[in-house]
Amino acid sequence: MADINIITLVVVTIGAIASVAVAIYTFQGPKVEVSVKCIPVRNARSKIREAALGEPESVNDEVSIKVVNVGHKNIEIDKPNILLQDGRTFKTFPGYEKSDLSGLSFRRDPFPNLLITGDSCTASVSLMNLADWLKRNDYSGDVTVRFQFSDATGKRNYQSGKLSINVDEVLEERTHPTET
Repeated sequence: MADINIITLVVVTIGAIASVAVAIYTFQGPKVEVSVKCIPVRNARSKIREAALGEPESVNDEVSIKVVNVGHKNIEIDKPNILLQDGRTFKTFPGYEKSDLSGLSFRRDPFPNLLITGDSCTASVSLMNLADWLKRNDYSGDVTVRFQFSDATGKRNYQSGKLSINVDEVLEERTHPTET
């Protein structure tokens, strides 16, 4: 008799644990998680100039913005926006393969972009074009930039980490390039 009671107790305990696990999973549901990373990219010419001349930045450098769906639910991501340190936001215009933020061109995957779990999309801009665009919008010296993407509904926003750029130094390199 004791064996049947123990078996019954074990079965009831396993059933209770399974029921709690199913309830937790059901109420939480699949989550939307998006990672946005801002990655400075050095191309081959920049790497050669850095090795030969010790240049910290180059007119050939790019900023790549990578958006990754790390959640468990598909999400549609809209075009990138730029957030600046003073709170100003610049939105890209719809319908262009090269978006124009008062002259700033992005090379990018088409937007809106449906990202399934594990999928990613990218947008990139040259460091020189970004510095030039910032200067034309009255920024100089050290400027902190973030890139932001919203979902297709516009209700959720996903931001990159901060990117610091010295506008004057980058533009000075364009006007006084180092001789090779």
